[in-house]
Amino acid sequence: MSPRIYVASLSDYVNGRLHGVWIAADQAPEDLGTEVNVMLKASPEPDAEEFAIHDYEDFGGIDIGEYESLETVSALAQLVTQHPPEVVGYLLGEGLEPEEITEAIDDRFCGVHDSLTDYAWEWIDDLGDLPKHYHDYRWSIAKAMAHDWEVGGEFVTVRTSEGLAVLSHG
Repeated sequence: MSPRIYVASLSDYVNGRLHGVWIAADQAPEDLGTEVNVMLKASPEPDAEEFAIHDYEDFGGIDIGEYESLETVSALAQLVTQHPPEVVGYLLGEGLEPEEITEAIDDRFCGVHDSLTDYAWEWIDDLGDLPKHYHDYRWSIAKAMAHDWEVGGEFVTVRTSEGLAVLSHG
């Protein structure tokens, strides 16, 4: 997946002409700006200086505004290429800024699993010191833990294309 934006010259647009270009968004903001300037210089309208984002794709359901800054577009594009886009979208919905999301994922992301119970099972297994007489009950213990975690708000889950992303509630 490679997020892209379609940037268009506003001078052309208001004069009834479509002039724009698709740009790979997962690059530095300065490089995005360079590509926008090349598009504006190639405009048939003299003195074309302003642009807008008229379309975008492969941002995993995250909305990109028409006048979103190139810094924000770049940050979001890089995030959705490095992490599950649904998790990035969830964290944006929590009110985090793009520059805060990488740290939040590092701190809170527990991986993608089939269910919260599967994550609890893995967590129990990682302890490694469960008394022998509890081994036959690990699945029941994992189910109870997953239920308690979800009801208690310790963990949230986000459905992704790969499965269920588990995040500790930060």
